[in-house]
Amino acid sequence: MDKEQIEQGDKIIAEFMEWQKDFAHKTDKYGYAQSIDGYITPFLNHNGHSDDSDRHIFATEGLLFHSSWDWLMLVVEKIEKQVAEFRVAFHYPEYLVQISRPRFESSLFRGESKIQAVYLACIEFINWYDAHKR
Repeated sequence: MDKEQIEQGDKIIAEFMEWQKDFAHKTDKYGYAQSIDGYITPFLNHNGHSDDSDRHIFATEGLLFHSSWDWLMLVVEKIEKQVAEFRVAFHYPEYLVQISRPRFESSLFRGESKIQAVYLACIEFINWYDAHKR
């Protein structure tokens, strides 16, 4: 997955998690603070700012669903609460994740790692869920 795909996937997940959009701060190459798109999260952002107002705000490009089990498991738990038929099953020795959705056939997702396979399955499920919401 390239950087753009990761950023888009993390954004899809943040919106599914109903995280509020806000502006994050990023220092440019000249040392000036720039406001960029971000999300208020339940996680602390150790971005070096002394101002506590930025502690829970992550820039869209800094979201960590693709690389942190702590972040990704919140998504899995929310999916399980919303749809009881969601199942994650690893098929060894490959990194495959199977998800079963109500009124929809099972799908397998292959990743280069366990976390990537779960991440891709979550994104696919969210896209399906958004298309079938009542």
